[in-house]
Amino acid sequence: KDLTQWVSDRRSNAGKDAVTTEKPCPSADLVPTVASMQSLTLSFAREGFEARLQHSLRLSGAGYIILLLADGTMSKFVGNYLFHAAAALGGGRRQHTLLLVCLDGSAFDQCLLFSRRFGKLDIACADMQGWIPQATFEHRGGFGSCLWRVCVWSKAFVTWRLVGMSSRPVMLTDLDVVLRKDLTQWVSDRRSKTGKDAPPLFAQMEGQVPGALVNTGLLVFDRHHLPLLADWAVLSAEALGDKTPTQDAMNDLLGTTENTTQLRRPSSYPLAQFLGKHRAIVTVVRFPGKVAGFCGNLGEYTTHYNCLSGDDKMAAMIRNGDWHNVSLPALPKYCDTVLAAQGTPSRHMESNPLGNL
Repeated sequence: KDLTQWVSDRRSNAGKDAVTTEKPCPSADLVPTVASMQSLTLSFAREGFEARLQHSLRLSGAGYIILLLADGTMSKFVGNYLFHAAAALGGGRRQHTLLLVCLDGSAFDQCLLFSRRFGKLDIACADMQGWIPQATFEHRGGFGSCLWRVCVWSKAFVTWRLVGMSSRPVMLTDLDVVLRKDLTQWVSDRRSKTGKDAPPLFAQMEGQVPGALVNTGLLVFDRHHLPLLADWAVLSAEALGDKTPTQDAMNDLLGTTENTTQLRRPSSYPLAQFLGKHRAIVTVVRFPGKVAGFCGNLGEYTTHYNCLSGDDKMAAMIRNGDWHNVSLPALPKYCDTVLAAQGTPSRHMESNPLGNL
């Protein structure tokens, strides 16, 4: 879709000068504006970040892309995720690519070291330093903070752009998902039974009862879902004031929010045209709880430690034997060596890495 249409519509409503200059987080407790998300949307292509994303996949394999997003404060969870992924996916095949989209420079340096530490995995590091303004990271906070909302929105946006540039299916997972077996095998078996013309969206649900909401911490997309993903990026920006913006937006689009009074939109909702827009178009196949565990309940293929936060999340992982500390040294020179071997420009050696793409 032409995303400039959405930008133009918002510009005409807000005034020509109100679109591309607003910063996301002047303070930690503010909700980012739609205009600030438009700024990030436009800079992603104009300033070369889309090219960086595509460049990071140039040497990767032909299987699924497993998409993760992180900043430098999430290194412990990244290490724990990769530890389990190495056991579940390693096997010497390097069939799938684990793509870590690094939202700051620290996360990118850590990713390079993780790629060396877990050599059995095909790990691709996408350096997005500078896309989200550095000032945004100065206003840190936990769940519901301005930075948290920007990062959550970036998950929807980057997923849309990634699926659009690759012919490979994409499995989006949160970092608190523990891989036990290769879930893509389960997905491929079910996909072959549903027909090739309309591949379903595979999703974890918030419970196993009819009408349960889609949880956006574990989803599998392919190019057939691009219209849904484009709307997801737009509606997530509009829903940043919600408690769970991207999750609410996805359920609005799929029409699943109509089964609950908790998230029902009022009739005056300004974007009512999005509600249920993809319900008749996209078939959703839910992961059974015994396959993909929820709220820390063990699943055969994955366990998602949602419903928990902070120390409680880590404590539950420790109790289940699912937590492993993976320590990494801070070695910028080593990162430069890895970058040179991969043909990737280094921030330590080049002041303008975009110029070398």
